[in-house]
Amino acid sequence: MKPTTCVVALSAAALLLSACAGGSAETSGDDPSGAATLRVACAPAIEHLPRHLAGTEGMFAKAGVRPECVQVATGPEQSAALLSGELDVALMDPANLAPLLDKGQPLATFGMLRDRNYWDILVREGYSLPHADEGWRGTMTDLADARIGVVARGAAGESVARGLFAKAGVDPNSVTFIATGLPTTTLAALEADTIDAAFTFEPGITLAESQGIAEQPFSLQERTGPAELDYADLLMVTSREHAASHRTELCRFTTAWDRGLEYVHDPANREAVDAAAASFFKLPQETARDLVNRNLPFLPDSTALRPEQVDPAFAFLAESGLAKKAYQTDAIAVEVC
Repeated sequence: MKPTTCVVALSAAALLLSACAGGSAETSGDDPSGAATLRVACAPAIEHLPRHLAGTEGMFAKAGVRPECVQVATGPEQSAALLSGELDVALMDPANLAPLLDKGQPLATFGMLRDRNYWDILVREGYSLPHADEGWRGTMTDLADARIGVVARGAAGESVARGLFAKAGVDPNSVTFIATGLPTTTLAALEADTIDAAFTFEPGITLAESQGIAEQPFSLQERTGPAELDYADLLMVTSREHAASHRTELCRFTTAWDRGLEYVHDPANREAVDAAAASFFKLPQETARDLVNRNLPFLPDSTALRPEQVDPAFAFLAESGLAKKAYQTDAIAVEVC
């Protein structure tokens, strides 16, 4: 499937979460004459709100770079687009990057989007968790016979879930994993009782809890899961060749994104940030505010890589048998600024 440029669409009432984000919403005001264009993976996720604001507030224009958002519905699809040259910058989970590094692909990371795990757990309302009071280990034991929704089979969400089951002493191969796609269809599956639990991402967590569709017996993002899964997630990734030939453009890109993060974290901008989130996700103002409230603590102050936060992700993958080695940030990173 060839990626295409598109615009995010999210209907709160129907939970119609698009597989893409970006396009004209992010770049309509950011196309100055002579600006460098980077084809960037985009998704309708809270981590992309700083990028969206960097576009609407003219930060990309000022930096002289134009991010062209490219649709990527799943991690494997994004990997294929990056390797084929249809994508300049991927935004990848370590769980998606590690298999590519295992195969010797000449890729490098140059930034990160969040300092917590991208994935979190939802369990449908009414599902029995008799050992939930024992914490994450008891909950995962209770879910041993459950139907677990993941975005795509074999992708990052399933990798995290498998590792978590293994740490709880449950054989991941005995668990039933079902591909349920993005938050919209995942929440619909939870509500329809076709799955019992899911590993998904925002705004799915906020929407599920606010609408009483599912609950969180523990939270990886709020650090009530195992310490080994408390790591930074969503890395900016490009090919080493592209990093060498487009260092200036990538520096401008991260600089503008950093300005977007500063804007999001500035209390003086909170009303504007909530309004931008409501518009970006097509959510009611109150729901958008809840989404921002929950996730602001998970967004870093800048895209600068922090090895002490990133390296534990690869250590977890290696320990769980999901990567050949525990990659070190210093070995897989490139400096662009």
